[in-house]
Amino acid sequence: MTDSMFEPIFEEYPEESECDVAIVGAGPNGLMAGTYLASAGLKVILLERRYEIGGGLATDEIIYPLYSSNPHVIYHMLVDLMPILRDFNMDGPSLQWIKPNQQTGIVFEDGSSIQLCKMLADSKDSISKHSFKDAETFGRLSVEWGRVVNEIIGPATFIPPMAPIEISMAMQKTEVGQQMLELVEQCPYDMVMNNFENEKVRTLILYCMTVWGLDPKETGVGMLAALYLNRMVNKNYCYGGSHKFASAMAREFVKQGGLILEHAPVDKILVENGKAVGVHLTEGRTIRSKVVMSTLDPWTTWFDLVGKENMPQQLIEPVEGWKYDKWSFNTLHVATNEIPLYKSDDPWINDSFLTIFGAENTDQLMQHWDNVVGGKIDMNNFA
Repeated sequence: MTDSMFEPIFEEYPEESECDVAIVGAGPNGLMAGTYLASAGLKVILLERRYEIGGGLATDEIIYPLYSSNPHVIYHMLVDLMPILRDFNMDGPSLQWIKPNQQTGIVFEDGSSIQLCKMLADSKDSISKHSFKDAETFGRLSVEWGRVVNEIIGPATFIPPMAPIEISMAMQKTEVGQQMLELVEQCPYDMVMNNFENEKVRTLILYCMTVWGLDPKETGVGMLAALYLNRMVNKNYCYGGSHKFASAMAREFVKQGGLILEHAPVDKILVENGKAVGVHLTEGRTIRSKVVMSTLDPWTTWFDLVGKENMPQQLIEPVEGWKYDKWSFNTLHVATNEIPLYKSDDPWINDSFLTIFGAENTDQLMQHWDNVVGGKIDMNNFA
């Protein structure tokens, strides 16, 4: 009787175990991959270094207690294209999306404004205050580029990558594919200047195309500029914070039979005879698996966890040549008692999901980008 009183209330995870798939990193990529693999009947273990799963799908009290912020993923741009939501019927009471009509607005120093909305007619009405021609152009391009996004770029995000020659051959077979090929060779700046005439409209469109780090003068990325503009009127907010999405995927993963180990940093991917056969955790546990998947960056995965001595020679040079993005985002989080009230000709600008201010013209944006590329901060020209 005395012994049973002091028995552990749960079993410790064993020092050695086996599974079909061990996934390093329980961010959105690991959660999605794990859920599909577990639903196919495989024994899958997700290994997360932090105390909480989700990676960038985080909602934390980073300013002060009881005030939550999304430090990384503030809004979600591909909800309507994401297969996992449909495949596992994840939309429900525990995962809800907010998609306001007033998606993206800009306010200028003279009080004028423009709004891009979920409803195309509302976007055209707002643009027409500055240019009827630009309003019609925006409507036409939204339909044309929307097809490229919905029929090609969006679905391609969730399939295995193809060789460039295969992509080119496939694109030439359809009208929408040919439209995408025409976009590819353009740079965002030329796309804006060649299609729109009003300076304020140009400023908003160029900002929307480049706000996520696309160099306005870089050629060969025109399809991404079209994608970003399309997504700027299709943003969703996860009700309750971005971590709700991570929690929903984690529940589905566990429901399919998966196992999540939190605070389980991996310090080594085990390799035998040139094959990954499992992982070793910092705390000493060993998990052997038929497959090891890593959602970490190539340097960490190959050099830190696998080790150069275990890598095929033909992989070393590509991994050494891999680089992080050329620049990163600066995000300021603030807490206010009420929503900002802008001095604008349109009171609806206060309800905009995302409001831009400080960008007055394309020259200013281009100067800001010159500073970004040059690694400079000019407080007199900081869009």
